[in-house]
Amino acid sequence: MERKKAALGSAAFFMIAPGGATGLIPWLPTRWQVEQRLPFWLPLRITGAVALLAAVAVLTSSFARFVAKDFGTPTPVAPPDHLVVGGGSTDTSVATRYDKVAARYQSTVHIAAIDIWLRHL
Repeated sequence: MERKKAALGSAAFFMIAPGGATGLIPWLPTRWQVEQRLPFWLPLRITGAVALLAAVAVLTSSFARFVAKDFGTPTPVAPPDHLVVGGGSTDTSVATRYDKVAARYQSTVHIAAIDIWLRHL
């Protein structure tokens, strides 16, 4: 995938997916308005801002890694040409993949056990 297209695709996906989920969706019902400010409001806002900045930094580096190393985009619509290995989520993605396989296997065993149990009723 061409680097310019990958950068534009990643930027658009970054604004739509994480931006919508963490910005637009919470804003719609509240419009960021609070009826009454709590006495400990300022420390909570500072803590939230620090956590938000840390999350944005990690997410931005992940998206930038896709473009910088010619991997494509992290979007499901335009996936990279080859497997992306590296960065902070390498071990987590492998563990998640095996957890999903284990969960599918366990679900299949449970369904089979329920089927056998129902046949004997």
